[in-house]
Amino acid sequence: MRITGGAARGILLACPQKSALRPATDALRLAIFSALAAAGKDCRATHFVDFFAGVGSYGLEALSRGARSGVFVERDRECCDAIRRNLAAVCCAARSDQKFFPIRCGDAFSLSPSDDPGLLFCDPPYELLRREPIRYLDLLASHLRAARPDAVAVLELPSDAKITLPEPLRPWKTIGKSGGRGSPCALFIGVC
Repeated sequence: MRITGGAARGILLACPQKSALRPATDALRLAIFSALAAAGKDCRATHFVDFFAGVGSYGLEALSRGARSGVFVERDRECCDAIRRNLAAVCCAARSDQKFFPIRCGDAFSLSPSDDPGLLFCDPPYELLRREPIRYLDLLASHLRAARPDAVAVLELPSDAKITLPEPLRPWKTIGKSGGRGSPCALFIGVC
């Protein structure tokens, strides 16, 4: 797994050897960031929040592509250590200061919404998302309501997941593979 674009393009990301970890694929991240750029939702000079960050691939990709600041939220300690290593490498390549990209090693549901983010990334464990989709959608809704009016959330989910967005969320694009159980796709979400 590597950074697919920007100043840190090609940097390999450290990843703990956990069977339960399911990092975002390079191809899906490339498609997501291409779709964001095509829609005028560029990463440059924006602030992001990377929920359920894993090794930080979504946030690190945004950093590589010019994000000015961001927050990584992950509760697994080994993953937080991997984010620290990855952040150091990507910040060096992007000539950014790590102090603008804090890592919150804790529960994503305890992070207070802020009015700053332009991009929210949410990549929860697929089985938990299938069991309690409204919990994760409510998390995004609370953060999107508090964020800038043009903020966008990107929710990675399995293509076979059935979810209904609550008000005031609205979908504006879906990308990724269609197919069997567990094939990844991304749902782009804004607010009405």
